[in-house]
Amino acid sequence: PEERGVSTRNTPDLPEGFKTTELGPLPEEWQVVRLGEVATLIRGISWGKREQSTNGVPVIAIPNIHNGRVSFDIRYKVDKKISEAKRLREGDILLVGSSGSLHNVGRTAIVRELPFKQAAFASFLIKIVPMDDIDRGYLFHLLSSQVVDFDRCSKRAADGKYNLQVRALKEHLIPLPPLPEQRAIAHVLR
Repeated sequence: PEERGVSTRNTPDLPEGFKTTELGPLPEEWQVVRLGEVATLIRGISWGKREQSTNGVPVIAIPNIHNGRVSFDIRYKVDKKISEAKRLREGDILLVGSSGSLHNVGRTAIVRELPFKQAAFASFLIKIVPMDDIDRGYLFHLLSSQVVDFDRCSKRAADGKYNLQVRALKEHLIPLPPLPEQRAIAHVLR
């Protein structure tokens, strides 16, 4: 942590076992990391009208993200080759990456089930794939909380829509407890 600019020295104001960090007081064994250090962020697919097909691969889009879950009321199906990275799997975390309302940018959902053999996600969504040292459930709840400032990571485009800037989101600092603690936090919040 000290090499990342985090002070591990206790101050008289902090309870025993806590340290001062860029995010405020945290337990001494927790780290402060950039989101991009512990997760991969992937934008979804784009397609043209000619690629839409009633027999194609279902595409999850912004309207499918509701209250932390993905609905499978599919509006779009595409007939095109979809890379492995842009396919959905159970446990994937999705973020709304573009909206006319800043309030909707960063709306988060987790794919708890996948009723299709394969599915993709649209370009205005961002898939978050955690690395080995971060629990999916913990990361989902963290992204659903006030800890991540999606407003600060968004820019307003000429068309009036707010777009989540992947580079800024990768640089966003997050608290990272040890893995067993992440799992316990996710279990309690589930």
